[in-house]
Amino acid sequence: MMMRKTVCVFAALSVFFSGAVSVHAENISADAGSTAYGYDFLAQTANGEAKQAFYQRLKSSAEELFSDDRDIESYKGYNVFDTVSYSGYGLDKNEAKEVYFTMRNDMPLLFYLSPTVAVEGDKLLMLVPEKYAEGQTRANHRTDICDYITQCSDMLKDLPTSYEKASAFEEMLVSSAEFAYDGKRPSSDADAHSPVGVIVNGKGVCESYARTFQLVMNCIGEECLFVAGIGGNDAHAWNIMRLDDGRYYYFDCTWDDIKGDRTYMASGSDKFSADHTAYTPDGTGAKFQADMPPTSAEDFDYDKYIKQNYHPYDIDLSRRTDVTDLIHICAHLKGIRHLSGKIAERADINADGAINVTDISILSNYLKCK
Repeated sequence: MMMRKTVCVFAALSVFFSGAVSVHAENISADAGSTAYGYDFLAQTANGEAKQAFYQRLKSSAEELFSDDRDIESYKGYNVFDTVSYSGYGLDKNEAKEVYFTMRNDMPLLFYLSPTVAVEGDKLLMLVPEKYAEGQTRANHRTDICDYITQCSDMLKDLPTSYEKASAFEEMLVSSAEFAYDGKRPSSDADAHSPVGVIVNGKGVCESYARTFQLVMNCIGEECLFVAGIGGNDAHAWNIMRLDDGRYYYFDCTWDDIKGDRTYMASGSDKFSADHTAYTPDGTGAKFQADMPPTSAEDFDYDKYIKQNYHPYDIDLSRRTDVTDLIHICAHLKGIRHLSGKIAERADINADGAINVTDISILSNYLKCK
């Protein structure tokens, strides 16, 4: 009976795994991976409605450049792709800058947006770094980044929890990238401060890690924010992400990469806040930042969460234990779909360090007795 049931399970595998949906690079738009968190926060500040209107104006211009491959000409030493009057929105110079940096932090795919702005009269000058002034360069990077998003989506889409997706992607990120230096100092190169750094060049500073993490997580449907502030004694960037229990947790892929561990993955505020301080709305210019959502004080306890919320032997975390869980083990043994990470741990039902027919037997007996 056991052998016949296993044969039937193997026969079902091709049907079971045929319905996966991928993110295609050609369908990725300029707002992919974005969040409205900063935009929504502006409504709570003085002149909130005017700031939101100015935000939308800047965002529209920035998004248009995503698919516009024109070369950006130099103007008074700046590569200016648009000028926008802030006085027409009833804002002053500092408010205009705050809106720009809020918009930039909400839009990680717009890699070409300069980390600085310029002002002429009552106009905010929207800039690109010299390195991205050539349209063909931006087009090439756009293709590389969109392909990367597609590849990551394909690799992460079947993982059942937000934690597993974040954990798997951090592992991918730190395994394929390294911190970028100019001598002994963090690199000042434009690539190193955008997703281009870690995605295209395989190296970047904290901003590149954090914007890439935000971009990919949001593109696969998670809720992830970019956070700037002080780490240790230096300017730094990291992420906040909502996990499966509905709470927010900290991620610092950069420090985890440099230190070679996962100390700052799904970290709670008790530990994280000891050496990280986020910028606040009291800052000016690039140091202005929306108040971040409150985070869990404790680190995310994955095993505790699973035990409290899922059935025994629920390998795919579908919230029921059924023949589908048996299919996962059989697919692994047949070489159709290799299990790794947390799902592999769950498939090793007797915890002997290997996924084998013993696990099939235990699960089959469990299903038979249900």
